[in-house]
Amino acid sequence: MALYDVTGTIADWIMAGAAAYAAWNAKSWFSQRSHTTGFDKAEEILHKIDSFYLRTQESVLHLHSELEYLNAVSYGSTNPDESFLKKYEDLKEKHDSIIDEIRKLRDEIKLIERWSISLRQKSMVNQVVDALSYANNSASLAYSNARGCIYNIKYMGKEEFDVTLVYYKKYYEEFLKDLILVERHYQLFVSIKFTKMFKIK
Repeated sequence: MALYDVTGTIADWIMAGAAAYAAWNAKSWFSQRSHTTGFDKAEEILHKIDSFYLRTQESVLHLHSELEYLNAVSYGSTNPDESFLKKYEDLKEKHDSIIDEIRKLRDEIKLIERWSISLRQKSMVNQVVDALSYANNSASLAYSNARGCIYNIKYMGKEEFDVTLVYYKKYYEEFLKDLILVERHYQLFVSIKFTKMFKIK
């Protein structure tokens, strides 16, 4: 066998080995990159749930304050403020926006597995997300009726105001019930460590 044949064969082996190593290294890099991206997205999901929880909790004080204000208008101890029409519309839209964000979060939860990450506590996560959505829906409906109260007392009459005040109170009570569910599911949710919540597929 000629020396060229031997050295040529060795060079071919070396090149084939280098190509195989590069392919293996690339596959390993892609896998690691996928896991890193997946865990980043998993962390973002948890952060968003925490944020929705805090924003929803803050609403109870505002809704209670509006109840006291509307009761005062009903008793005639304070005058209705027409600027509250815009205020209540903005607050309704704020909760509608949170509901839209929660809807997008549900999609993110479904798509997390494309990044080779599996959600172990899917039922628990869905329960807290659903409870947050229900609470914000009740808050949105309450503010819609709060706006109706101001509109009616200014332009329609006391009787129409009284009807919408009943609905405001109804949705305020629903919000409080929803908030109890939020609290129950969220406390279970935060008791689970990140490593118990997600796993590599």
